[in-house]
Amino acid sequence: MENNGYIPENLKKAGKELPFRVPGNYFENFPGRLQDRLNQEQQIPVYRRLFTFVRPHLDLAALIAGIALVTWFGYHQLIVNNQNVTLDSYELSTIVDYYLHDYDEDLLISTLIESGEETSLSPLEDNSDEIMDYLTVDGIDYSLLIDDN
Repeated sequence: MENNGYIPENLKKAGKELPFRVPGNYFENFPGRLQDRLNQEQQIPVYRRLFTFVRPHLDLAALIAGIALVTWFGYHQLIVNNQNVTLDSYELSTIVDYYLHDYDEDLLISTLIESGEETSLSPLEDNSDEIMDYLTVDGIDYSLLIDDN
């Protein structure tokens, strides 16, 4: 099967010669050029030599610092923050006020019992002056409150 009929005329004239060539005496001069390149000593800057010497030490120092920080934060989270913290009356009342809509009477009593504080309720007469001051500051007439009962 002959395919010469499909080849254009310009390609037939080109021939079978390869278009790529090696420069003259390339392979004869190659060992000498290679040896010259290897013999040239490249000067490495001082900061690069120092950096290549110090870098492993810096890596080790960073590793030790990282381990120390993780250990310290872990200790702080596990030991220091998990100590029993007692609430004073103000903090307890703030928490109760915030969650008051979620509390019923039984839950409130059980929470006060679990807190372990002995809360003694003082009679109303002992705090009557403070109550009067509070009611008058807010503009509520004390006599109207007494008449409503």
